[in-house]
Amino acid sequence: TYLNTALGNVSLSGSIAGLTELTYVSVAGANTINGSVAELTNLTHLHFGGANGAISGSIAELTGLTYLNLNAIANTVTGSITGLTLLTHLGIYGNNTISVDVTYCTEMLTCTARGDNELSGVIGGSGTSAWVNGLTSLSMYESNHMTTYTSVATWPNIHVRIDPSPGYGYDSTEIDNMLIDMSATITGKNI
Repeated sequence: TYLNTALGNVSLSGSIAGLTELTYVSVAGANTINGSVAELTNLTHLHFGGANGAISGSIAELTGLTYLNLNAIANTVTGSITGLTLLTHLGIYGNNTISVDVTYCTEMLTCTARGDNELSGVIGGSGTSAWVNGLTSLSMYESNHMTTYTSVATWPNIHVRIDPSPGYGYDSTEIDNMLIDMSATITGKNI
């Protein structure tokens, strides 16, 4: 139940859609793998990058995922990560349409979203249950559509970059609340 093209000089082609028993997928290099990941509900690890074909489908039902990294430009993955409460790593690059209300992703350690994603949702949370509490890195930039900041979040002592698409972002109250929350908990760094 393991697919890892990074283990050697392997070149694969075909659809991944029918490999429903897989628990670990790490595809990198020059492959032509395609197909939907929607039925791969046993997955705990999904990495799809490099010069690959195009995977697609909704990730909403992949609730066992702890690691999700999509960095091949041709991917067109969709769905919400709201139910993916076990995620510790989220990396989204390329051309995906993913709804992200990460309020429930309290295990998240790293979060990076860049590229031409239609990434939307909420940053923040409430006090010690805020998803940002355990983060070691947060970067959201280029074409991401983050629209809401909910205070009062306890921010860890990390580097944060949030640069939404034109026409999206936070209003002055949300920015004030984020800066107030950060200044209360981040020490030894410029805000």
